[in-house]
Amino acid sequence: MERVAWYFGSARRDHTTIARHLRVKYKLSPWWSQTVTVRYELERGRRTLGERANGKFELSVQRTIKTSTKKAYEAFSDPKLVGTWFTTRARADLKVGGKYHNADGDQGTFLIIEPRKRLKFTWDNADHCPGTVVEVTFTPNGNGKVAVRLQHMKLRSQRDRDDMKGGWSWAM
Repeated sequence: MERVAWYFGSARRDHTTIARHLRVKYKLSPWWSQTVTVRYELERGRRTLGERANGKFELSVQRTIKTSTKKAYEAFSDPKLVGTWFTTRARADLKVGGKYHNADGDQGTFLIIEPRKRLKFTWDNADHCPGTVVEVTFTPNGNGKVAVRLQHMKLRSQRDRDDMKGGWSWAM
C-alpha cells in the first residue's frame, strides 16, 4: 500500500477519491476498496475507530442468543418486554412513522419495521446523543440461536460513540 499511496499521492486525497482510484486502477470490489481506504486512513491518523467518511461516528454491538428470532425481535419491539431488560415505562406505536418513548427520556420515530428481521428508528434523547439513528437486525444462526446486531449511527464524537457503546454493551 505504501507504494500505491506514494505514487497516487493519497496523502492529499479525500476518502472517496482514494477508494475510487483503487476500484478503477486495481479492480478492487467496492467493499475491498473501502476497506483498504479506511485502514489507510486509520493507520495515518486521518480517521479514528468508528468514524465514518462524513466525520460522524457509529458503533456496532452483536450478541448471539439462544432463543428464536421471534422472541429476540419481540424483546426489542414489545414495550412490556423492553421494560424487563432495558428501561421502564416503555411505550411504542410499532408502525413506520410511529413514536416510542420511555422513562429514561429515550424517544424517537420508527423508520423501518421488518418483523423478525429489522428495526430502524431515530434516537432523540436530549441528554444522550439526540438526532442519531439505531438499527437492530435479527439473523437466525442455527441450533436455536439468533444473532442480534445493533448499530448506532450518526454520533457526533468519539466520546459519544464510546459512551453509547458502553451503554448498549451493558444492555445487550
